Amino acid sequence: MTALRTGIKSILRTPARSVLFLVLLSILTSMLMLGSAILSAITGYLRDCDTFYHSIAELEYIGREYPDSTVHDDALAESLQENKDVFAQIRALEGVLSYEANTASLGLISGVRRKDNALYNENAAVLDVTLISYDKASGAYVGIIKECLYSAKDNTGLMVFISPYGLDEEGEEGSLKKSTSYVMTGAYFSGNSSYIWFQPSAIELETDGITETLPVYKKSSEGLGKDDEYRRAAQLIANRNNGFRVQYVSDLEYYRPYQQEELKLTAGRGFTEEEYRSEEKVCLLTLRTAEYAGVEIGGTIDISFADSEEGVYQSASECVSESETYTVIGILEQPDDDPGIIFLPKAEANETLVCPTGYTVGTYRLSNREANSFYSEASGLLPLGYRLTLYDQGYAQAATPYEEMKNIAVLFLSVTMLLILAVLTVFCNLYILRQKDTARIITDLGGKKRFVTSYFEAGSMLIYIPAAVIGMMITTFSEKRVLAKVDEFAAHSLVNDTRYSSGALSIVRKLQFAPKTDRMLYLYAALGFLAVLMIYTAVFSMIALREERTSKKRKKTLKVRKKRVSSSRLSGRLKYAFLSFSRGGVRTISVCLLACAAVLFFAILNGSELSYSDMIKEVQEHSPVSGYVTNNNGKKISGLVVRGDSAAKLAHSEYIRSITYGTTVAHFRIRGITVYADGTETGLPEFEEPESSFAQETLENQLGLEPIWVQTSRLTGSPEFYFEDEVQVQWLDGYSEDVMSSEEENIVVLPTALAEKEGVALGDTIQILYTVKKRWGGTEFKTSDLKVVGLYVPVSTSNTIYSPFKYPFDGSIADADLKRMSFNYFTFELTDSKHLEEVRDMLSTAGFVPAGTKGHVRNFAVVDDASYISTTSSMKRQLNYMALLFGFLFVLVLCAALFASRLIAQSRRKETAVMRAIGAGNTVIFAIFMLEQLLTLAIGVLSGYMISVYGFGKPFDQKCMLLSGAFVLCWFIGTGTGLIRQLRTGSLALLQEE
Repeated sequence: MTALRTGIKSILRTPARSVLFLVLLSILTSMLMLGSAILSAITGYLRDCDTFYHSIAELEYIGREYPDSTVHDDALAESLQENKDVFAQIRALEGVLSYEANTASLGLISGVRRKDNALYNENAAVLDVTLISYDKASGAYVGIIKECLYSAKDNTGLMVFISPYGLDEEGEEGSLKKSTSYVMTGAYFSGNSSYIWFQPSAIELETDGITETLPVYKKSSEGLGKDDEYRRAAQLIANRNNGFRVQYVSDLEYYRPYQQEELKLTAGRGFTEEEYRSEEKVCLLTLRTAEYAGVEIGGTIDISFADSEEGVYQSASECVSESETYTVIGILEQPDDDPGIIFLPKAEANETLVCPTGYTVGTYRLSNREANSFYSEASGLLPLGYRLTLYDQGYAQAATPYEEMKNIAVLFLSVTMLLILAVLTVFCNLYILRQKDTARIITDLGGKKRFVTSYFEAGSMLIYIPAAVIGMMITTFSEKRVLAKVDEFAAHSLVNDTRYSSGALSIVRKLQFAPKTDRMLYLYAALGFLAVLMIYTAVFSMIALREERTSKKRKKTLKVRKKRVSSSRLSGRLKYAFLSFSRGGVRTISVCLLACAAVLFFAILNGSELSYSDMIKEVQEHSPVSGYVTNNNGKKISGLVVRGDSAAKLAHSEYIRSITYGTTVAHFRIRGITVYADGTETGLPEFEEPESSFAQETLENQLGLEPIWVQTSRLTGSPEFYFEDEVQVQWLDGYSEDVMSSEEENIVVLPTALAEKEGVALGDTIQILYTVKKRWGGTEFKTSDLKVVGLYVPVSTSNTIYSPFKYPFDGSIADADLKRMSFNYFTFELTDSKHLEEVRDMLSTAGFVPAGTKGHVRNFAVVDDASYISTTSSMKRQLNYMALLFGFLFVLVLCAALFASRLIAQSRRKETAVMRAIGAGNTVIFAIFMLEQLLTLAIGVLSGYMISVYGFGKPFDQKCMLLSGAFVLCWFIGTGTGLIRQLRTGSLALLQEE
């Protein structure tokens, strides 16, 4: 209690200084509490974001029919096998939580026969036909369908025309006999009359794990047994056509259509963790599947699965497993083009592709915070022909501003802690070290060191406790307002205009920033501050007691030395200032450290601001942005109808650097080489068009399965290469990519694989066969001789060939003609990234709308700027945060300089009285103290400069010099005002105040 009473008296003896410290400690306490509250609120919000958002990256193969999800491409499995090591490397990248391959199979619902347009092959059939005759006019057999072993529509008893192609080599009468019954596999097709037309074709069957090709036909006069191979073929087609896609998921939240809310749960519930783990017999159905099955929530369906060892959807086996009963627990709404899906729970993610149809390879489940870094790194590892798309549900947009503000909050707390340490150093220096005589008197009177420490600690607590209460009141009053400003600032930092942006193709979920701050956090902050204060007080108390013992020894030494020191050596203001500086001890070190910290703070913040500005300029200058015309889902960029007048407006834009456009000529077949590169002619026979309509239709259908011939203005930017950085082409001497936009005709660029298959070399002239539509209907077969001037490395198995396409965008074509023209694809590159807003406006003016827009529109456009926007937005937000924090902390540092310098000046009362006693005037005293501060600040500023430039590599430019000068000026103002007040006070009054 004695220490407490003594501490109270020491505080009351210097009310002005005590009140000043009370204000400083209150401000610092509120800053500490507010910083802690902001950091806690943001950390909690980011933790909620990690739970609310689910980030995935979908891996796709860019195959011939990409992005069609109903095709089966054998090249996908081959490509995956070739690149398995690369995908293993991607799987091991940081940020990947798990990988799930696209795992699905074929399922049949008992009693359900599909009749929609989503059948695997609605024209496929197995028919038992009795032949009547051979029609020479059409070149086809005529028969009566005796039995439809399988047909989507029952045509039993109807007349059918059967193409001879596929039955024999010549396609003439004689292979099949009249009045004889045959069973055959094939498909219906459109003929030249209203009769049923049938094209026989082979089918594969799996027997004992071995796949064999079934003969196209056989006689059925002796009847077909139950286990006949053609009945098996009919069952196989029936399974394929009546089956539903059974999608296995180990977590529906990470299934891309559900994650992107294309599939929405409209009734029931999803799978539980236990159902995933135990693979319960429960299922989710899409709406169309539920309608076909006639089932609702809580009902059951019996499902049997295609029996294949590899589990591939397009199984060659007609066998199915025993049916199992599943309970329907949920129904999902789906897009109109979805064929219907059954979802079943799976215990673990399958890492081996079991791909039914389409080009989706699998899905990487990602850590939200590391999704962007994974995407950047994985994109650089992807082999040719693959595309990786990141879907984060808007996590980056929602969390990144708060991540950055969290860093700012940490910086704010760090600066606050430094200020606390600096102010506590000054406080203990003025409150404790200035009372070392008091400590000596207490020890001389028999007081213990513990009592001295308690005395100082009691005084410190008496100042801090009301400061903590005031700080808590300030924080409580301002907390909601500050957090609201944080939310507002984060919201305003988002990119508002995302029209046409590739980043807008993914859904953006919203999570409200609703912070809940625990009031105990304020108490913990106050207790932490108090603990630091007590430690400081204890340390400085020990220093004061140590100095008190040292001072007794110095007195004896000084008495001896006093006789040998001439007064002439103590003359001179500068020398007195230097002596005062060298004997300042903790006081001098505190001022040096404070000046050093201030200069370092200015340099680091200014350097960071300059760094972000330079980075933004660098990104804008070296990050080209491209775009493409697309379909409504934003994926497809070929097979479109792009109006010529709309394309012309893009071509004429000053913001577009280059464009790539083209059109599909036709499907083609290489007939052979007409002239070798050395000029030797091969004598390739001329093409003879088939005489019968059946032969013509058959050849036309066969050509429809061949690769396509495309005319393009550039290879770079064409759909096949749009997602690649470059096109690898070997050009014939004298040729380059510039030839693609020239008017040179009869040249072609082939894929290396096709050239090797056909035995074609650079410089050879090949003849291709293709069809063209006649003006008044029908088709016509044509041939063209094209010189091979380039061989490119394909990114898929499409085997597309390219020839030049020169389109005049110079205004020479009338607007009316432009409107009638069209392209199959159109891509473009921007001149730079600074004019994105102008490009968006230009796209709107040209008649394009963002992908995903509803309505009767044909031309959609996407600007591939998601990565650019993400990068620059983050930098711009950092600049805004820096500017806001810089201004606030700069004012705070200047205020601290004013208060601290004034307090230090007021602590020099005893020195002022002593100097007056030995005859020094006010001018001399003022000059000595100001020179001492100048020397101290010079050392601190120089140290800060050296550390910032050589330690952190931050530039010390004119702005830093001005800010440092402002700090020094404020320090001198505080010191000068404090000294002037002292110099106006008498010596005796100064000693009494001391």
